Amino acid sequence: MAADGAGGTVRVYDLATGTLALSIPGNNGTVYAVNYSPDGNLIAAASSDNKVRLWNASTGALVNTLTGHTAAVRSVKFSAAGDHLVSGASNGQVKVWHRMGNMWMQHASFNSPNGLRQVDISDDNELVIVGGSTQTYLYRAMTGELLATFNVASGSIVWSVDFKPGSYDAITGTQSGRVVYWALQTFLSVEEREAITFSTWPNPTTDGITVQLDRAPMNGGVAEVFTIDGRLVLTERLSAQTQHIALDALAAGDYVLRVRADGRFGVRSINKQ
Repeated sequence: MAADGAGGTVRVYDLATGTLALSIPGNNGTVYAVNYSPDGNLIAAASSDNKVRLWNASTGALVNTLTGHTAAVRSVKFSAAGDHLVSGASNGQVKVWHRMGNMWMQHASFNSPNGLRQVDISDDNELVIVGGSTQTYLYRAMTGELLATFNVASGSIVWSVDFKPGSYDAITGTQSGRVVYWALQTFLSVEEREAITFSTWPNPTTDGITVQLDRAPMNGGVAEVFTIDGRLVLTERLSAQTQHIALDALAAGDYVLRVRADGRFGVRSINKQ
């Protein structure tokens, strides 16, 4: 087990005995997060000096230093295959790194809102999930295209995010103490590649919600409301740029609204009171 902490030292413990097996200094600041590569050969350390360092997990030797972040790096995560690495900084900057032989090259870089807490990358390297100050954000990994924002009512800061292995489903943990499983595999129209821009109000709501698209749908659209565990509970056709959707028939609680129009889609969380 690798543990992060103050003083710039990564400590590796033997879980069977609880003894310190390896101490790796040299991160030049607080280490906010660590992650093992899937093969167990590397430890990635996210540091307050704006850098990600890759250490040999057996010897503690420095393998690579990844630079380019302009604020403290709070989170780092290897992909399932170990050939990609995603890192996120406190100013919302997200970087995706790709392994090229013994080197790691920046593959993509984009910005999420300030207050980033944790990031993860899906097993197929398609999506990056970001936990932030008030929302969870879902992006295309290689383009930074925002696909969805969501959080539970009164969730406050999203401290932790994690994709389910082999799936786009995810778990989030919030400051309010809520751990939520999101059936993103169901919500996401993975065959549609372009995100739609739309706004909703009021949210929270008592009886309904107004959806405003970035442009009027050419071929009509559809709004679908799901429970957060993936059950479709309401479908309504969209024919105008601004349209009201009645939610009177739904019980109070957290839901996910998916809007699809002209081959594009977007996802937002809503709260019915």
